[in-house]
Amino acid sequence: MTFVLVRIVFILSLTAINSFATDCLPKCMCQRDSYICNNANLTINSSINFDVHQVEKLRQISLTGNIFRQIPPGFFGERNHLDSVEKLNLSFNAIRSIKAGAFRNLHALNELDLSNNEIEMSITHDTPNVLGGLSALHKLYLRQAFSHGNRHHDEDDSHWFSSFFSNIDLKNLETLDLSNNTFRVEHALCLHQLPKLKNLIMINSSLEQLILNLTCFPKLHEIHFEKNGIHFLHETHIEQLDLAYNHSKSFKVFLAGNPIHCDCRSSDFIEWLKLSAYVADSKHIKCAVAYPEKNVGQFVTSVDTATFQCPPPDSIDFHKRFTPAYIMISLFLILLMVGLLSCVAVARRNRLRTFLTRMNFRRAGEGYEAVSV
Repeated sequence: MTFVLVRIVFILSLTAINSFATDCLPKCMCQRDSYICNNANLTINSSINFDVHQVEKLRQISLTGNIFRQIPPGFFGERNHLDSVEKLNLSFNAIRSIKAGAFRNLHALNELDLSNNEIEMSITHDTPNVLGGLSALHKLYLRQAFSHGNRHHDEDDSHWFSSFFSNIDLKNLETLDLSNNTFRVEHALCLHQLPKLKNLIMINSSLEQLILNLTCFPKLHEIHFEKNGIHFLHETHIEQLDLAYNHSKSFKVFLAGNPIHCDCRSSDFIEWLKLSAYVADSKHIKCAVAYPEKNVGQFVTSVDTATFQCPPPDSIDFHKRFTPAYIMISLFLILLMVGLLSCVAVARRNRLRTFLTRMNFRRAGEGYEAVSV
């Protein structure tokens, strides 16, 4: 009897598995708790059938490496069994826009990965609600996820940040990864919508200063600002970091890989790096630019700030002169000057030609008169 029951269970299991496999799209894998369609050339018009999981609770959906371009409202349908989905991976899809209500019904979603897409950093009426309905979200990955679209790279992104994270319910978000994007933020960010944020990761994001108002992030545990464009931190930023550390002794900052300047302007910053208990990678930070130049490439923990010199006036912020705007203006002025010189040359050539023509006529006239006499 036991053997018969075991055989029946085995047959039913095979039937269920075959049913899943039959309903799955080509190149997809439908397991009992996972729906995986990676690199399957899917688009928003593909017949993605989540109904194969009606018997089981779906925990994970992975649709990475497809061609969705956009995520429309209700993309994941109205199915109640999607309430159990905890992980969603939409990376590497060339997504350009996410519409309001795209993630509704994913009430249990814990982790969302939108990395390596082309989401346009434009402020529209849909922007405030693109992450709506994700109150259970703990981890949000947006590595190399954004494109400036029609916006200029020199445009301040502070307003876009505020708009993107406004009017959304991410009260439980703990990890936000914005690495490998290009951000230009001129005003300190204060995102009250992220009260439980613990880990902020902005590695290689073209940042030149600390862009946060840390008083708005009371739970912040780690800040990763490695491989950005930070030369040194100003006193006001250091004071904010000190306050955050005093609030929580587990607070840590990571700054390795930035082009740190070691000269008379950054002496206080270098001394702070040496003594700070919460700059976790201070022993790996090096001087990228230094006066005296012998300190270039040296670890900041080993340099003597008493020997620091001030850079020559011509070298201060020299790199900032060659911004895209500066280059465009310079090219315009050069072309304008070339055009003006060309016009002057043409005008002078015409005047010279007129002058020579008159001289030839005069000489010809004088010769005619001489013959007549």
